[in-house]
Amino acid sequence: MRDEGMAVKKNRLSHSQSMKYQDCGQAWHNHYNERIRPVTKSSALFFGNVLDSAVEDYLNNKNKDQAIDILRTSWEEIEINGKKEAMFDSTKVIYSNADYDAELLEEEDLGVLKAEYGDDVLDQVKAIYKQKSAVGFNYLKHSSKVLLNKANWFSMLRKGMLMLDRAFVLIDENVEEVLATQVKVNLENEDGDSIVGYADFVVKWKGYEDPIVFDLKTSSIEYAEDSAKNSPQLSVYVHDLRSTYNTSTVGFMVLHKRVKKDRQKICSVCEHDGSATRHRTCNAEVDGERCGGEFNEVVKFSIRDQIIIDTIDPVVEKMVIANMDAVNVSIKSGIITKNLNACEKPWGMCPYHSLCFKDASLTDAGLTKVEEGVR
Repeated sequence: MRDEGMAVKKNRLSHSQSMKYQDCGQAWHNHYNERIRPVTKSSALFFGNVLDSAVEDYLNNKNKDQAIDILRTSWEEIEINGKKEAMFDSTKVIYSNADYDAELLEEEDLGVLKAEYGDDVLDQVKAIYKQKSAVGFNYLKHSSKVLLNKANWFSMLRKGMLMLDRAFVLIDENVEEVLATQVKVNLENEDGDSIVGYADFVVKWKGYEDPIVFDLKTSSIEYAEDSAKNSPQLSVYVHDLRSTYNTSTVGFMVLHKRVKKDRQKICSVCEHDGSATRHRTCNAEVDGERCGGEFNEVVKFSIRDQIIIDTIDPVVEKMVIANMDAVNVSIKSGIITKNLNACEKPWGMCPYHSLCFKDASLTDAGLTKVEEGVR
């Protein structure tokens, strides 16, 4: 029985903290208690936040130019471990191989790169990627890292523009009313422990009677059709927001980072579309004669999306909330376990691997200790 005179420590837990703790208690402890963080960060985290901000602004203001400006400016400066960084040439940002697409770079992007690195800059980037495949990003020369990241910065900016354009269409065609954006979620148990977070937006969506609690995602992989109904994150959101918005309906708006390309052969003389032919020159008849004009390849870019709308499975919701309470109890009890099955991920090794297995110094492990209060 609890001593009524004893103060009970309250724990504040986000969905991401809970997931990290369940994945590996030691990694959670290093990150949140010891405040040890990797020196470098994945571009995916920053890119998702930037797109979130731009889409949120469009939902509230319906001003495309303003949303595009937010995307551009937000992509220019980031914060890593409490310090501001110029995104364009920072080597503390790690891009995935899939982030780079040379075809997306526009003339003004190439102009900036060529002015500094020469006309063969894209060949240089290609060569650096070969080196990266052989030795890894960390062992590239500093100058190579800078060039690679500049090219990736432009590539992701262009992808972001395309994805934002797609979001404009989805919103304009389907959103009947915006009820709220960045909706705070705060669940408390009897001990005062809380689960906190923010739902991206709650809207009335065409074809659905109840409001929908949405989470915006950028992804390089396909989302499963049942991903919304079984989502722990959306379960937490709807558990708190159900009474406010009278809904159990949730959704993912997924914008895919792999750009679709529609290649067309357009005649430079008569503008005939020869995409369906194997001819090297235009085979269209003009005034009774074969045109014979040179074909120019035109590439039209587009973004694929997934709108996954469902009702949260009550069994999943109950398990998620119970699990959050169990995680809170474990954390407050000081239970820290190492999950050795979580050391290697599909995208790479846990950043704390050298710390755990080799007792490496923070510097040698590519880690640093951040100040109190840094997220």
